[in-house]
Amino acid sequence: MTQTVEETRYVTSTDKPESAHFVMVPPGQPDESPQAYVLRARIEGFAITALCGFVWVPKQDPANLPICQECLDIYESEDRSDDSGEGLPDA
Repeated sequence: MTQTVEETRYVTSTDKPESAHFVMVPPGQPDESPQAYVLRARIEGFAITALCGFVWVPKQDPANLPICQECLDIYESEDRSDDSGEGLPDA
């Protein structure tokens, strides 16, 4: 008899230094804002994807971290003609 064991490994990425990333809520999510989506991910422990493509499970408040320059460049290059004039989203 052969027994199969499923194993999940969690690896901390060292590709990028710690920074605050911009997150857009994926379609179909019930969250009203990126901030609510990140908070829910932090509480429930699921991975989210930043505009720059970085994937992580948020575990800390990003307020004291530097902003990811790649995310900022992508955010600033998007068409904001329908923006309500609010500042940059928290990530």
